[in-house]
Amino acid sequence: MTGARLRLPYHRGRVADRRSADRDSNEAFRRSKDLSDFTELLTGSAGLIGVLLALGGVLGSHMLHAARADGAASIGIAVVLAGTSVLLLRESKDLLIGEPAHPHIGDSILAIARADEGVRCANGVLTFQMGPDQVVANLSAEFDDALNADQIERCVDRIEARAKRENSEIVALFIKPQTARIWHRQTEKLRRQAGKS
Repeated sequence: MTGARLRLPYHRGRVADRRSADRDSNEAFRRSKDLSDFTELLTGSAGLIGVLLALGGVLGSHMLHAARADGAASIGIAVVLAGTSVLLLRESKDLLIGEPAHPHIGDSILAIARADEGVRCANGVLTFQMGPDQVVANLSAEFDDALNADQIERCVDRIEARAKRENSEIVALFIKPQTARIWHRQTEKLRRQAGKS
C-alpha cells in the first residue's frame, strides 16, 4: 500500500508541468503547487521509513537481545512523524498566505506587456499562488501618453487575454497604469515594511 502511494505523486510530478516534458519528475514535483502531491509523498515516505525502523527495532531486540533497539526504533518513528508534520505545515502555510508564483509566469507577463504597442514601459509584476493552478497577478505599466481611455482599455484587454492564453494558471490579472518612478517608490516602501515585520 505504501509503495503504491509513493508512485502516485511521482507520476503526478512527471506531468505537473506539461510545458517542459524534458524535465524529470523530481524537478516537476518540486515546482508543483498541489498540496496533495506533497502530502502523499511525505506520508508515504514516512510510512515506509516507519516500517523499516519498526522492523529494525524488532529484529534488534529479538536477534541481538538488545531491548533498547525497540525503544530507539520508536523514537526514530516519532522523529520521522514530527519532521513530516513540520514539512507539511510549512508548505501549507506558504499556500494559505499566497506565496509568489513561479518566476516564469511573471517573466511571461512582462514580456507580453512590453511587446504591446500601447505600453511605453512595463515596470514590474507581483504574482501570488492562491492554489495548485490559481495565480493572481498585478502588473504595473506606463501607457503611451497619446492613448485615450478607450485605447488603454483595449490595450489592457489584449495583455490580459494573451497572458491568460499563455499561462493557464492565471485566474486574474490586474493592470495598474503608473510611471516607473512611482512603481519603484512603492515597491521600495513594501520592502521596508516587510523588513520591519
